[in-house]
Amino acid sequence: MIQLVNVATHHRGGTLDLVMTFAGCPLDEASVDPPGIISDHALVVSHLSVAVGHAAAAERLVRGWRRVDRDQLRDALRAQCPMPTGL
Repeated sequence: MIQLVNVATHHRGGTLDLVMTFAGCPLDEASVDPPGIISDHALVVSHLSVAVGHAAAAERLVRGWRRVDRDQLRDALRAQCPMPTGL
């Protein structure tokens, strides 16, 4: 891994805010604004070029829940998971 911020990122000194990448994943740009403008930490901005692949289409089954016979569904669920007695 490579740590890319090498300047102080806190108004009292020290590099507290980090940007780290793997060696094979270089950043296009990284900048560190001075700390103390908005908070006691610096604003660290980086741009990373990433190749985004296309997700494979997934087939899914969608049930027509408006047409479900609710009494029949309730009976089927009760048959699978009977309620304990004595509660």
